[in-house]
Amino acid sequence: MSSFQVGDEEKREQKQRSSYGSFCSFPYGDGGKPSEKAVLDEDLVERPLEMKTVFSGKIVSVRVDRAATSDDRQVVREVVVHPGAVAVLAVDDAGRIALVKQFRYPTGEILWEIPAGKIDKGEDPWVAARRELLEEVGVAARSWERITEFYSSPGIMTERLVVYRAADLSKMQGEVAKDEDERILVRWVPLKECLEAIRLGGIKDAKTLVAVLWEWFRRGGAG
Repeated sequence: MSSFQVGDEEKREQKQRSSYGSFCSFPYGDGGKPSEKAVLDEDLVERPLEMKTVFSGKIVSVRVDRAATSDDRQVVREVVVHPGAVAVLAVDDAGRIALVKQFRYPTGEILWEIPAGKIDKGEDPWVAARRELLEEVGVAARSWERITEFYSSPGIMTERLVVYRAADLSKMQGEVAKDEDERILVRWVPLKECLEAIRLGGIKDAKTLVAVLWEWFRRGGAG
């Protein structure tokens, strides 16, 4: 049975990350000197005046909004509304990382990525992560850690991506149901080779870059 127990230390780290993400500020410029002019958060916020949905698809919708800046200028913002997604950094007992090779139609390229998928409406991200790991890699994990979350393209899209680390893996027996339109190849790759692929431009996917580099930091900068 999978477990997802958060200890006191991890709870403190999650609280710290949440606090940092919500209230992070960098009051000093280069060289540690105070900035010439302090900019308050409220000076940066834009207020929505009108939100109009111009397209609704199976996964995303598109809005064209009118918004007001803090100095009352009006701007137009195009927004792709996405339900959010999860990604899984699956690490086996040998320290290798599960990478999935698949063709991505929007890019026109074949990419190497960690397992990932969208979150269904009302679904817990961890439940989605377990499903994607099973469907794409055919394994279950007994150890789970929510390591980070980020916006994939905040200038245009609402998608927030939650990344988990999964370990203590076991291969599931029998046929695993997969998405009908999904054709993928799975490889278990040592961290050192993942880092080299990043350096050479062989890994271009943002969530995979984030997760692999996080794992590198976790191991103290060692491959």
